[in-house]
Amino acid sequence: MSGCQDPRIAHLLSAYELGMLRDEERREVELHLLDCDACYAELRQFQHAVRLLKQDRDVRQAVRLMAQEPEESVSGLEEKTPRHGAWSRPITALLVAAAAMLLLILQPWEVEFHPTQEAVAVGPRLAIMYLENLADREDEQRLGEIAANLLITDLSESGHLQVVSGQRLYDILKLFGREGQKQVDRETARQIADTAGANIILQGSILQVEPYYVLTANLVDVRTGNVLAAQHVTGDAHDDIFVLVDRLTAKIKLDLALPAAAETEPDRQVAEVTTHSPDAYRYYLQGIELLQKYYHREAAENFHAAVALDSTFAMAFYYLAELEDGHLIDQAMLYINHAGQKERHLIRSRHAVFAGDAERAIAELQDLIKRYPDEKTAHYRLGLLYDARGDYAQAVGYLETALTIDPMYQQAINRLAYTYDRMGRYEDAIGAINRYLALSPNEPNPYDTRGDIYARNGKVDQAIESYRQALEIKPDFTASLYNLGHMYVMKHECELADSAYRMLTIGNDTNNRSLARIYLPYPAFCRGQFVAAIEVIDSALAIDSTDGLADARSAFVGCKHFVKSRALMEQGKAARAIEEYERYAAIYLQTYPDAINREHGYYVQLLAEAGELPHAAAVAESLKVALEQEQAVLDPYWHARGAVGLFEGNPTAAIAAFQQISAASMDYPKQFLLARAYLEAGQLAEAAAAFEALLVNYSSTRAFWCIWDTKVRYYLGRVYEESRWYGKAVIQFEEFLKIWKDADPGIPELDDARERLVRLKQQS
Repeated sequence: MSGCQDPRIAHLLSAYELGMLRDEERREVELHLLDCDACYAELRQFQHAVRLLKQDRDVRQAVRLMAQEPEESVSGLEEKTPRHGAWSRPITALLVAAAAMLLLILQPWEVEFHPTQEAVAVGPRLAIMYLENLADREDEQRLGEIAANLLITDLSESGHLQVVSGQRLYDILKLFGREGQKQVDRETARQIADTAGANIILQGSILQVEPYYVLTANLVDVRTGNVLAAQHVTGDAHDDIFVLVDRLTAKIKLDLALPAAAETEPDRQVAEVTTHSPDAYRYYLQGIELLQKYYHREAAENFHAAVALDSTFAMAFYYLAELEDGHLIDQAMLYINHAGQKERHLIRSRHAVFAGDAERAIAELQDLIKRYPDEKTAHYRLGLLYDARGDYAQAVGYLETALTIDPMYQQAINRLAYTYDRMGRYEDAIGAINRYLALSPNEPNPYDTRGDIYARNGKVDQAIESYRQALEIKPDFTASLYNLGHMYVMKHECELADSAYRMLTIGNDTNNRSLARIYLPYPAFCRGQFVAAIEVIDSALAIDSTDGLADARSAFVGCKHFVKSRALMEQGKAARAIEEYERYAAIYLQTYPDAINREHGYYVQLLAEAGELPHAAAVAESLKVALEQEQAVLDPYWHARGAVGLFEGNPTAAIAAFQQISAASMDYPKQFLLARAYLEAGQLAEAAAAFEALLVNYSSTRAFWCIWDTKVRYYLGRVYEESRWYGKAVIQFEEFLKIWKDADPGIPELDDARERLVRLKQQS
C-alpha cells in the first residue's frame, strides 16, 4: 500500500473493520492507525463504501434473504482464511461482499432472529462511558468526563439515534457500587450498557493533551463484546476539546450508518449548544453533581462560576433560576439557541412555570418525552407540576415512571414521599424516605425530608431530631437550618430559633444572607413583640441596601416588606400596612411580571381587614377579570372574595368562597381565615376541626405565618367556650397568654383572652 511502512498491518484493515481480529491484533492495528495517515485514510474510504451499502435497498433485501439461509457460506470463507493474518486481496474483496453485508449492514443495527427467521432492525442505542485520560491518570481537569458528556450532548441532537444520558450512567454506576468511578473495565461497561438498555458502548481515551489533543473511541457490541468500529482524532495546536468532539461525533455517525435522512439533519457544533469554555463546562458539571446531593449553595456557586466565564451559558442560567432567582430564567431564554434540543424543552418549560402557565410547561415536557422517552428528568418535572396542581394521582404516575427508568433516582423518591404525604398516605411517605435513606445514608437531604414528613404530621420532636441528623452530616446544610429554626418558632423556643436563623446570615453570598434575614424578626413575632420585630426588619432592609440589593430585582427584599406589612396590621396601622404591601408588590412585579395576579388575593384581604370594603370588592372583581383573561385558575379571586365576606360580617359567603379554592392552593393563611369564618358562622364543629388541624401541621408555611399561629390558640379557646367545653377552653387561653406573656401592650386578643379566662375560672 502506498504510503504505509507496514504492509502486513495494512492488509489487516478489512478484518479490523469487520471486527474479526484477535485482541492482540486489534490493539496492534489501533496503535498503527495513530501514526499512519495512509491506513487511516483507507479505513475511512472503506467505511464510506459500507455506508453506501447500508443505504441501498437491494443490498438490504439481499441481507434479509441471506439471513434465511444456512451460514455455511460464511463459515466456508473462514476456513479459507490463512491462520496468520496474511490476507490476500481476493479474499478481502470476498469478505467485503459477504461478511460486510452481514456484519456491517446488520450491525450496529442489532439483528434479532425470530422463529420465522426474519431479520428485524432495532435502532442503535448508545451508552458513552467516560473517556480514560491516559495523558493524566488523575484527570484533575475532568477532561474524560467533559469529553463523554459533550459526546452525549452532540450525538443526542440526532433524531435517528438514542443516547443514554450521562446522569443515567452515573445512576447505574451507583447501583453497581461504583459511584464516582470514572473508569470501568470492558465487561463492567457491557453490564452498565445492558442495564441502560443500550446495544452499543462507546469507550475511548485521551491519549494526549499537549501540545494538541488526541482522542480515540471504540464502538463495542454489548451482546457479543466485539469491536464494531474504532476511531481516533488528532487536533491541531489551536483546537480545543469541543472541536475534537465534533470531529469524533461525525466519525461515530458514519460508523453507526444512520439512515440517509440523518445527513440532512442540522449538525451544530457542540460548543454552540453548550459553551465555548472548557472551564465553564467543568463548573457546570460540578454544579449538577452537587445538585443531585441537594447541596444547593455549592451548586449555585459553580453555576455562577460557569456564567462568569460564559455569559451565554443557557443551562447554567436555567439551574440558577431554580436555585436562586427565578427571573434568571429570562437569561436562559435569551440564550436558548445555545442549548441542545432536549435542554430547550426544559428551559421553555421552566419559563412557563415562572410565568404561571402550567399548561405550556406540561406540554413542553410531554414533547420532550416523545423525543426522549427515557429522559427521567422530564417525567420527574411533570410529577412536580401535577403535584403543584393538586393532581396527586398524575404526579405519582409520572414519578413512578421516572423510578421505573431509574430505580435509584433520589429526587423522584424524595418528591414521591412529599406527594404521598399530601395524599394522606403517611406510611407510604415514610416508606419512600426509608428507601431514600437506604440509598444515601451519608447525605443530609433524606434526613431533612424525613424531618419535613414528621413535621407535617405533628411529630415535631422527631422532626427536630431528623434535622439535627442532617446537620451532623453537613453542618451548613441550609434547608435543615431553616427548618430547625421554624420548628423552634412553632415550639416557641425563641432563643434556639434565633440561633438557627443567625447561622444562616453568615457567608459570602449576598442573596443567601438576605434570604436568611427575612426570618430574623420571627423570634420576636412568636413573643407578640411587633415593635421589636419591625426594628429588626428595618435593620435587615438597611443591610440589604448596603449589600446593593435595595434597587435590585430581589424577591428577598420584597419579602421583608411583606412581613413588615403583616406586623403593621397587627399593630392596627392599616394604612402603613397597605403601603408596605404595595412596596412588596412593586418588587414582585419586577421579578415575576407575569404572575402578580396570583398575589393580589392577599392585597384584597389587607384592604378588607383595614375596613376598605368597597375598594376591596372592586379589586377582587378586577382580579377575576385578569385571571380569566390569562385562563388561569381562580383561586386568588376566591381568596379575595372569602376575605371580603369575612371582614364585612358575612361568614357564610366567606365559607362558600373559600370552599371554591383547590386543595393545592389551600395554604395556611386561607385555612386560618376559613376557620375564623366557621367560628363567626357558628359552625363550631367545623371551626374546631379547622383550628386543630392548623396546630398539628408543623410546616414551613405555618412558621412563616407565626403571628397568626399563636392566635390559633385564642380562637380555639373561643370555639371550645362556645361549645361548652370549658376545660379545653381554659387550656387554650392559658397557653395563649403564656406564649405572649411578654407581648406588646394593647393587643385586643390578649385583653379578651384574660377576661374570658377569669370568667371561665369563676364559673368552675
